[in-house]
Amino acid sequence: MKRKTGAAFPGGRAPGRGSCFLRCGYAYDPAVGDPDNSAAPGTPWDQVPESWVCPVCGMGKDVFEKE
Repeated sequence: MKRKTGAAFPGGRAPGRGSCFLRCGYAYDPAVGDPDNSAAPGTPWDQVPESWVCPVCGMGKDVFEKE
């Protein structure tokens, strides 16, 4: 499965990321954030609200692995 990555770190790893390896491969990129879901650009993974869900598959933050 190919992992999706944010534009600021294509194919690479950025500090403070979290990845949904169990379901869709989405990688949260703190430089991009997820402004549509309560995570402004620049928000590190540790500060993303616990109520946040993956914008691709809808899984909760608890299934993500911190990178």
